[in-house]
Amino acid sequence: MRQSNLRLVGSWVVPALAFVFCAMATDAAHAEEGVFWEARAPGRPVLLLMPTLHFLPDPAQDINQVLERVIMRVSSVVTESPMTDATPVEAEVIKQMEIYPPTDSLENHFGAEGLDALHACAANAHMPYPVFTRIKPWALTLLVARRLKTPPTYAGIETRLVLGAQAAHRSVSSLLTAVENMEELQEMPARLQKIDLLETCKRFDRTVDNQLLQDLTKDWRQGDVRSLAVDVERPTEPGDVPELKQVGDFTKANGSSLYMEALLSERIQAMTGPILVAVGAAHLVGEPSMLTRLAKAGYTVRRTTLDQYPEIPLTAKVAASASHD
Repeated sequence: MRQSNLRLVGSWVVPALAFVFCAMATDAAHAEEGVFWEARAPGRPVLLLMPTLHFLPDPAQDINQVLERVIMRVSSVVTESPMTDATPVEAEVIKQMEIYPPTDSLENHFGAEGLDALHACAANAHMPYPVFTRIKPWALTLLVARRLKTPPTYAGIETRLVLGAQAAHRSVSSLLTAVENMEELQEMPARLQKIDLLETCKRFDRTVDNQLLQDLTKDWRQGDVRSLAVDVERPTEPGDVPELKQVGDFTKANGSSLYMEALLSERIQAMTGPILVAVGAAHLVGEPSMLTRLAKAGYTVRRTTLDQYPEIPLTAKVAASASHD
């Protein structure tokens, strides 16, 4: 899921499969403990999966406390993509990916009826039009989204988690690199990229609130997976259009597939367990859920709580890592 734009769009009808895993011992979770699933398979490290929200609507000190508790119960932490800035080499690669070659431009991919919308979007985003049209739709959508006037939000769960894990000297990694994260966005079909960009541009003229974000955070706080599954499928705002469901469906399905491939790779499987796997909520509920994919890959998946895991003292964790290496 995108790090810069909460696009949890979808239909009003939650796929029935969303509730298969939602029903797993739901009453066993305590409201103050967030949402966690355990995945076990012979010969593999234990995975503790936690749905995240990329932004939060308040300071969320109580959520910080949950994150502190889980960090002390795992040896490794894995997020979707790096929470730190890309390296200079990665940044240069991404820059080249984002820009059209000299023989092409954004205008070449829109009909005449779309040019007025592009001009208006560039003006609203306070970007020179010649610069605006040099950027590819998937990258431009993120850039425009960052320039929208929206209610204040706070650092999301991933950022807080990584900072805490680093302070506790836990191993920290990501499923995708910074470049791979951008490649994921670039894989979206061109038609959907254009829909996503134009609809994002329209948000300059819409009233946007963070009620959905507040509801998702409430679901997370209360450990209410059923409501989380429903709210993840809600449009982000009343102005969303049906075609955006296709954008959301592609983003969730493609992302879940890529994350699963990385999760089962030797790079991640070689980390010391238990491994906390923190990915966007949309990837842990619904039809393309990573929980479903893990079960198909031979894992036993169940809802769990943090009191099922003993704390791992720093010294023990460091010793375990040294012996593993």
